[in-house]
Amino acid sequence: MFYQQNHVLAHDVDEHDITQLQAQEVQVMTPGTPFAVLAERCGLSQREAAEFLKVRIDTIKSWCAGRNVAKPNVLAELRELYAKIQAAADKLAQDNERLLEQQRERKIQQRAIVFGLAETDDVARAYGFPSQGPYMAAIGLALLRLPDDVAIAMESQSYPGVGGGGAAPLVPGTTLIWPPSRKASPRMSIQAKERAELLDLVTQAVKKSGKCSDLAKIGIIGPVSRGVSNWDVSTMSTQPPNTISDACRNELAAIVGRLQQQYSLAKDKKTAHELESIIGQRIGVGGVMVSVYPDPAFGWNATLITAPSAAIGAQPMLEQIAQELRTEFDLKP
Repeated sequence: MFYQQNHVLAHDVDEHDITQLQAQEVQVMTPGTPFAVLAERCGLSQREAAEFLKVRIDTIKSWCAGRNVAKPNVLAELRELYAKIQAAADKLAQDNERLLEQQRERKIQQRAIVFGLAETDDVARAYGFPSQGPYMAAIGLALLRLPDDVAIAMESQSYPGVGGGGAAPLVPGTTLIWPPSRKASPRMSIQAKERAELLDLVTQAVKKSGKCSDLAKIGIIGPVSRGVSNWDVSTMSTQPPNTISDACRNELAAIVGRLQQQYSLAKDKKTAHELESIIGQRIGVGGVMVSVYPDPAFGWNATLITAPSAAIGAQPMLEQIAQELRTEFDLKP
């Protein structure tokens, strides 16, 4: 059976359904002026339009009704926003095509796409949109490009890459961070190093410090999911019972801490099919079928496509397994 979510087939979705997806509030646009037409195409409610354009909602209502005319620069902002929506939808549609082709190659009888729906404006902003409405407009454009026989499921997207969700549009050029107000984490841009390279960096720094004469051996541990990076070190002392001095321990902690901010341990690469197989084995329930797809926040994510009725708790288990596996494996294109 299809996993217990709201789902339909692509050929059953029409423009009315897309409008319902875009309409997040009661105060929706009523097209009658160029401003109202453009705002509706962008999926903006009156409240969202006021926040996006930094004007009072009374001004938005006046522009919609034609009592006042929106200036050309206002219309230009809406056209620019719609261009971003189209670009995000194009990228999402391309990702969906790749996922559907993988499902076809594996002879999945009922191909499906799970869309992640932004729960809040903050979630939408993390993906480069000003609010939920434009995010949903991009979902709608990508949805309309699906083949007729594809099942569509909608799952709540709480925040990027964690806690479920599904295929999500990303405005090109956006750096995904959470919460959106924070600066990008150093982990988003740190350089990946092989195990031997990390070991050499730590060893050279320790020798240069001159504070660890009682340290006989250093090893690299990883990938791990704890700490500020995905690797750590193990040590062996020249003195039994394998203890090192406080001065050396503190120096080593400082060295490793600095290097963890600059470098990550390079992960093995697995194809979507290989990751799906690993996840299925770890779930350990017969009849479970999962789909791995690119995730712009964390590289890749997974969702449940089919499962027996006895495996209702398989999706939370899948999410936990995927989170653990992301510390070990990257998705091979």
